[in-house]
Amino acid sequence: MAGAEQDIADGADWHLTLSQAIACLCCEFVILLCSIPLHWAYERYAKTQDGTGRVHLLKKKVIGDRFQAAHRRYWKYLRAWELCNFALSALTLHFWISKTYAQAIPDTIYRTEKLTSLFFLLSFMFDFLRWEFSPKILTRFQSFVDLLSFSSLFLQRDHIDSWLSFSFLRVYSAYRSYLVLEALDFNPLGFNDIKRQLIKTLLKFITMVVIMTGFLFTVEILGDVDGLTDKYIEADMGRVSFFSMFYMVMITISTVGYGDLSPVTVPGRFIICISIIYGVVFFTHETQQILDLQSHEYDGRGRYILRRKNSVQKDHVVIFGGMLDTESTAELETFLEELFNVRHTLRRGVEQAPDVVIMSQSAASPTLRELVTSSALHADNITLLQGNPFAEEDLDRCQVAKCGMLFVFPNLYSSDPDAEDEHGILLASALLKVVRMARMSEDGEGGEDGGVARVVAVVRMGGEDGGEDGEDGEGGEDGKGGEVVRVVRMVMVVAMVAAADVDVVL
Repeated sequence: MAGAEQDIADGADWHLTLSQAIACLCCEFVILLCSIPLHWAYERYAKTQDGTGRVHLLKKKVIGDRFQAAHRRYWKYLRAWELCNFALSALTLHFWISKTYAQAIPDTIYRTEKLTSLFFLLSFMFDFLRWEFSPKILTRFQSFVDLLSFSSLFLQRDHIDSWLSFSFLRVYSAYRSYLVLEALDFNPLGFNDIKRQLIKTLLKFITMVVIMTGFLFTVEILGDVDGLTDKYIEADMGRVSFFSMFYMVMITISTVGYGDLSPVTVPGRFIICISIIYGVVFFTHETQQILDLQSHEYDGRGRYILRRKNSVQKDHVVIFGGMLDTESTAELETFLEELFNVRHTLRRGVEQAPDVVIMSQSAASPTLRELVTSSALHADNITLLQGNPFAEEDLDRCQVAKCGMLFVFPNLYSSDPDAEDEHGILLASALLKVVRMARMSEDGEGGEDGGVARVVAVVRMGGEDGGEDGEDGEGGEDGKGGEVVRVVRMVMVVAMVAAADVDVVL
């Protein structure tokens, strides 16, 4: 038994394990230094100021970027890449488990992991290019996993003589690859949505368990760190300390109860009884609170939170109008695609796409929810709310006082387009006044525009009847009459626009 413990100590200790983490940090530091000039050169020469550089457009088309997926024509190549990543990550996890039992690195595993570590480095470089060499890629957990996998596997046995590594984290990469495959419509077995969700849930559970198991196994093998060893006091229930009591209370109120520790005094058991009751009530109440909040957010009763601080980046776009209460989303999708176009984001002086707040008066339709959750349309930048645009509390939830632009879109399928135009212009006028007053009150100074960028109302300019009536022999005058009505209608709309002081798009 002592010999086995000695073998483990020879192949695993805190110094060797921390050396792998230090090697990973060195890789990140080198990449950080390289990313600054690379990102600058890409922005200047490949992307160009208007975002129309040929190299940049080709890159977006073939591999996409961090906001937008690649062109569908190249999805089959991306699927093959992610399948390789999934398979090699699963194989690396299998090798890590084998090494924990062998407590050594067999030659076959050593040579194979040398090659897979190069693939993981290439995987990081692939994402590095997709992120346009931005240093922000180092903030991703996936980047940390790729670099840690490369450093620990490539340096093992030759430079770091240890069979213990952090390569079990590749299980997260396997799960992430599955999510990417899902986004790329990879479903060779034709599973329905329920089966696909079950597979996703199972993989997420396995990922969580394997990561926790890997870390627990590692720290238990390595033992206590100098300076963090626990000191015990002999008591009636055995050896106790603050951390051992903290551990016992945690497993008690979570209703796990391993039974390795238990109080023997009457006051101690009384406290445990109170802890059990409190734990059950606490977790039940807090879980219900979270579920209620999720339901509240899903129903559109939440609020938009400003995520940017400086005066340029905090501006966001708010969208109202009857179009949001219909089943058709084609026009809104076209608008969002143009809004998130890289040329407009560059004019705004920021890399990230602008935030968009969509407020519908009725419950959002399934097609609208599917649209705003689409990865191709920057789902992280879109907030879907429900409320009354004439209600002050609902406007506060949209942060209209701090928005950069307001759009009012009509219901293009309304049976009364004239009334829809009137409603849109009146709504835009009311919103403009609200924003101006809010800006003036915040700034403490007057001004004609109050600091608001623009309020835009989209109108249809009347119906489409009359022309069809003119086809009949007796309907010619009706057709002319309809044309006269539209002209009069246009004059009225122009008068309303002048009074409202809003921009109108026909």
